[in-house]
Amino acid sequence: MKKTKWKFIKKIGSVILSLSSISVLTSCSIWDFTDFEIKERPGFRLKKSKTPIYSVSRLNNLEYKNIKNFPESFKIYENVVKTKYVDQIKTLTNIDSLIYFYDNSIYDQYKVYGLEKLEDQGILVIYLIESKNWDGQEISDFSDKKIYTISIGGFLKRNVSYKLLESENHKIDNSVGIKITNSNQETTIGNARFINYLSPDNEGEYPKKWFLLSAGHIFFDQMDQEEFDLTLFHTNLEDKTVKAKVIQDGRDQWSIKMTPFEYFLPEEYKGTELHSYLDYAIIEVNFESEEEARKWTSISQENNIFSESYVNKFNEDSGYYDIQNNQSVFKHIQTNNKHLLLDSFKTFLINKIWFNFFEDKKVFELNGKKYIDLSSMIIPSGTNFEKPAQGSVEKINSAPNIFIGTSENNGFWLPTKITSEFKYFEKYYSRKYADSGSLLMFNYRYNIFYNTDNLNQAKSFDKTIETLYPTKRLGFELPVDLNEYTGGSTRVIDLNKLIEAYKKMNEKTN
Repeated sequence: MKKTKWKFIKKIGSVILSLSSISVLTSCSIWDFTDFEIKERPGFRLKKSKTPIYSVSRLNNLEYKNIKNFPESFKIYENVVKTKYVDQIKTLTNIDSLIYFYDNSIYDQYKVYGLEKLEDQGILVIYLIESKNWDGQEISDFSDKKIYTISIGGFLKRNVSYKLLESENHKIDNSVGIKITNSNQETTIGNARFINYLSPDNEGEYPKKWFLLSAGHIFFDQMDQEEFDLTLFHTNLEDKTVKAKVIQDGRDQWSIKMTPFEYFLPEEYKGTELHSYLDYAIIEVNFESEEEARKWTSISQENNIFSESYVNKFNEDSGYYDIQNNQSVFKHIQTNNKHLLLDSFKTFLINKIWFNFFEDKKVFELNGKKYIDLSSMIIPSGTNFEKPAQGSVEKINSAPNIFIGTSENNGFWLPTKITSEFKYFEKYYSRKYADSGSLLMFNYRYNIFYNTDNLNQAKSFDKTIETLYPTKRLGFELPVDLNEYTGGSTRVIDLNKLIEAYKKMNEKTN
């Protein structure tokens, strides 16, 4: 699937700043021993706080769901920022030399909890917390804390190179390399992850029926086959060919019509029956014996990607399996700050997003049917993997994401759910098509693992297993936050009104 350069990005949180709010201030000042300018004005340094400034890695870990930008106005001293490196910012005095709050009561109402330093991008993130709700201790769970961020860009950047490293010994953690040979004897190399299994009937037995998650486009030729051979490979094991079957994929993921999308397409597609597509596949794998299954899989909660105990190292070391010189290797990149940029005013931390249909407006054909790809993807920097990485699965922002492909130095990753996350995508949709873009895409939210009446989707993993194995149960529990789905019934828009709106848009642009 051809990917082109991403063009649009979105904001995280909401800081309201005017152009003047980032202008340079010039007032009477003195200098501290670290060569930072100190303004003769109120500041955090004057509160003589005895609490430490903690080092934070929430944005590095892509936890953008629970992060809010500071809502009050302030000024940034750009003349100081542009001469410093992020790692030079260590004290409250340093912070006061960078930023000034118009409302001086903020210095009493809030404390500096910590700093996050994105050295290679020249970005400093200041975390502020309400003084009355914090005892000065380090925080492990931010979900119930009123904590806000201020992002400052324009610092000098440290040169950080992201070298692709190789390892011939990677532990069994339910990630795996895969090889598929088609009818023309052409072999495709990809990656996948064992995400679940069927619990055995007898206690004490090890599960032999497992389910892989991967990119859907790898399995186009196998999607309608009753069974096919799939070869697994790993650095620590000899290749193993198993019997496999695609039990769920992203064709016709949604139960509602694709009619509105016709009006983005050339005349030849008007009136054509279009089908929706989301680029994922879930594959059933059957091992011949418990011994073989144990070699390739793990039922430990630390390797269960849905579990809170899952050991997630995506922030610091993301990678995939490949074949090099006829040997299985694990290639990985040690990198932080995977998908953060600042907007043109250097004040908003933003997400890079790509929506296949809005960008390409392409139709592809599969087994006689015409599909449009409705995959919305985030674009972490530093994940410029090679083609064999397609299908890799990593936990990003509390949910599995699938590596689809690469553009320049960035990887395209498909979230396996966009429910509560929708608000982080809707501004992108609206930017592409004002007003109606977000309204349209709200109806195409999804969760490939779990379904509720609030989603207009036609399939989900829980329903698939219920249909195929009504008397069985899954080994890994599928966590569901029902709060994601509250707030009203299914929001199906008036398609006829949208169609008329798109007609008018096309008339203006043609």
